[in-house]
Amino acid sequence: MFKKILRSWVFWIAVLIALLGAASFWFPYLGIPIAALTVVSAVLQGYENQRTQEDIQTKHTQAITQIQISRDDAIKHIEQVRKEERFITKWATRLLVGIVWTFHWFGYDRYIKRWIRNQLKEPS
Repeated sequence: MFKKILRSWVFWIAVLIALLGAASFWFPYLGIPIAALTVVSAVLQGYENQRTQEDIQTKHTQAITQIQISRDDAIKHIEQVRKEERFITKWATRLLVGIVWTFHWFGYDRYIKRWIRNQLKEPS
């Protein structure tokens, strides 16, 4: 930031205005160049402000574009994860139903129920 200030024409013109202002104490006719330099300084400051404003707008537009791209990528990722979760849940449910159905079909559920009853009857 300090280097940017030193590269600024407005800064050096302000330094020159200050030096001429101090010298105008002894040489009053330096008031004319001081006034001219003040106008030039104001014009340059306006130009630098305009250029800075354009730079800020450009960076703001780039940031908004990057945010939109990131948001779209995040939404796509979330949709992909949800799709994978639905797939896993669907097949896990089918597998569990298949296992339960197989146990029931072959009559193993009565053995499981008997084992559970026995576990409940036995004191620990």
